[in-house]
Amino acid sequence: MLFNKNMRKQIPAINVTPLVWIDTEEGLHEAIKEILDCLKNGCNTLAVDLEYHCVERKAIIISLIQLSTCDKDYIIDALALRKEVI
Repeated sequence: MLFNKNMRKQIPAINVTPLVWIDTEEGLHEAIKEILDCLKNGCNTLAVDLEYHCVERKAIIISLIQLSTCDKDYIIDALALRKEVI
C-alpha cells in the first residue's frame, strides 16, 4: 500500500498526540482494546517499531514495542511485562 498524501491531514502532530506507557498486563489489554476500536472507526494506519537487545549471538530480547494509531502512541515495556507474566 502506498502512502496517501491526504493521510497527513488525519495524523495529528506529535506534540498533541497522547502517549501511553504500558508496563502492566491490564494496561496492555486496555491498549489493545483502544487500538482495535480506533482501527474499526476509520483509522486505517498502525505503525509498529521494535527495540531489542542481543544477549548472545542467537538470542534477542524485545525490550520495547512502539505502536501508533491516528489518535495515540503506545510504548509497551516488554521487559516489565515479561517479568509480570513469568
